[in-house]
Amino acid sequence: MTTYLIKSVLCSGIFLLAYFVLLEKEKMHQFNRFYLLGSLILSLVIPLISFETSSPVTESLRTIMQDPKRLYLAENTLTRQPVAENFDFTKLWWAVYGLVALIFSFRFVRNLRSIFTKIPGNAVIPYQESKIVLINEQLTPHSFLDYIFVHRQAYQEGSIEEEILLHELTHVKQKHSLDILFIEVIRVIFWFNPLFMLYKKAMQLNHEFLADEAVVRTFNDTPAYQYLLIDKASQSCSPVLTSQFNFLMTKKRLMMMTRTTHPVKAFFKQLAIVTVTGLSVFLFSSRITAQSPPKAAKPQSVTKEVPSNPQGVSEEVVREYNEIVKRSTVKKGNTIRYQIPKNEQAKLEKIFLSMSKKQQDSQMVYFQKFNDPFKNEVPTQLQIDTWKDSKKYGIWIDGKRVSNNVLNNFKNTDFADASSSRLEKNAINYGKHYFQVDLMTKPYYENYVKETLVDNRNYMMIRFGKDI
Repeated sequence: MTTYLIKSVLCSGIFLLAYFVLLEKEKMHQFNRFYLLGSLILSLVIPLISFETSSPVTESLRTIMQDPKRLYLAENTLTRQPVAENFDFTKLWWAVYGLVALIFSFRFVRNLRSIFTKIPGNAVIPYQESKIVLINEQLTPHSFLDYIFVHRQAYQEGSIEEEILLHELTHVKQKHSLDILFIEVIRVIFWFNPLFMLYKKAMQLNHEFLADEAVVRTFNDTPAYQYLLIDKASQSCSPVLTSQFNFLMTKKRLMMMTRTTHPVKAFFKQLAIVTVTGLSVFLFSSRITAQSPPKAAKPQSVTKEVPSNPQGVSEEVVREYNEIVKRSTVKKGNTIRYQIPKNEQAKLEKIFLSMSKKQQDSQMVYFQKFNDPFKNEVPTQLQIDTWKDSKKYGIWIDGKRVSNNVLNNFKNTDFADASSSRLEKNAINYGKHYFQVDLMTKPYYENYVKETLVDNRNYMMIRFGKDI
């Protein structure tokens, strides 16, 4: 989530910078309008795009599930001690996010209400494709959706210039208010991106360019219209969601009226925007390395099964077995842990050895003797370097979780064996990394071989994925 937010802010920053450098001063306002809307949407979408690439690195020498003892050592310690939980900053973040979003929502609704409360109780006059609302406040004419708000006395005296009415009518016809409503909704949801305020100001200025262009094209008297704008800019401002006159925008608007953009220049600038878009996709999309599924390894030895009793045990004894497992089961979300005391393990083992083969196969907790030691496979240096990526790989050395940076202290020949496995989506660490890599140093592997050869005990195992 954090990565998405950072990418989204940076992506919107690049798009906005490209607008200010390449487009804002050029007289191609319709293109600029759709660029601002499109780039805003793209800045939210591009970080979600992912491309799949292939990798020549062999991901798995042998999967953990192919060797029960390694599974036992790496993941399934049945008598784990409870671990103190860290403070959940995720919940704090969502609480802060919700509170601020609520404040922004309240402000947005309040601004809308301040506009629409002006309509009831005031005269509404149809005007071409809009409606003129006569208000008592001495504000400059402004528009929102299909409404143009003007001072009642000025309208009745006929002192509102035709140029001003055409300017506001252009806002209505081209539906500029929808752009502002869109950016305001986006700001409520993505309030943490300060660049969206700049997006809103750029959109509003571009709307003014479009409306000015319509007035100049109709009346063909640029100097007279410029003097009129200077006069209106000194008057009171209008509500924040409306199309309005603004003194800070006036200078840019006056300069834009006398500017021209050559078609060839416009073409190359639009082409540059395509390049910026492609660069943003390259920088802020995700690339997922496709891994070819590992080929199933040939069994290196026949699995040694524990004895079973053809007659089996009674249903009452089976229930007793399952009761021990049930009361030793700890569930937390999608995670299951088994905390079985040593004396209970001994009792389970005794009952299990008295079961029939069919009864044994139906148990979640079971006992098994392990295969003979597997033949080790030394990793390559390329694999060691690849496994340093903490976003993709979780590293265990000699059965202990370590930081990926620890691999900087090792050469590939320091390890006697390596294996990796893909995490399931319900795994504890899924999302932190997507592969678990288990490495054995030479001394650890030698000790493993020695213990396996002399150890004839029955080991308690768990059938993961089996319903309990």
